[in-house]
Amino acid sequence: FFIQSPFETRARKEDNAILEKFDRIDSAINTYYNEQKKIPADLDDLLADTILYYLKSEDIADSLTKIKFDYKPTGERSYELCATFKTSNKDKKDYQYNYSYDRWPHDAGYQCLAQKTRSEIKGVAPMESVR
Repeated sequence: FFIQSPFETRARKEDNAILEKFDRIDSAINTYYNEQKKIPADLDDLLADTILYYLKSEDIADSLTKIKFDYKPTGERSYELCATFKTSNKDKKDYQYNYSYDRWPHDAGYQCLAQKTRSEIKGVAPMESVR
């Protein structure tokens, strides 16, 4: 029987909130890519059309620190999202968020997580993760 300390539970919850925002940003980037045929130069490009991209200014910043996430285009269809995490989600036996590990594996501290846009193939957008 394993019980986390309240500090650890809170830290994981805060990290998970960042990953939920990363999911929203990733979805907006993919929509942008499918519409514009390029990735955005800056996260602010995604705020220009909140109806199309379903993204608000608070979605591109850490909820606690209010610091905007770093975004780095790294290729024609690839990019990195960066934030400071309080915990690592790489210890699967200890971590209940398997989806976040598979999609957004990270260590504690400042981390840049690489991703690629998903291409539309017969109406299906497969997940691609870069490691």
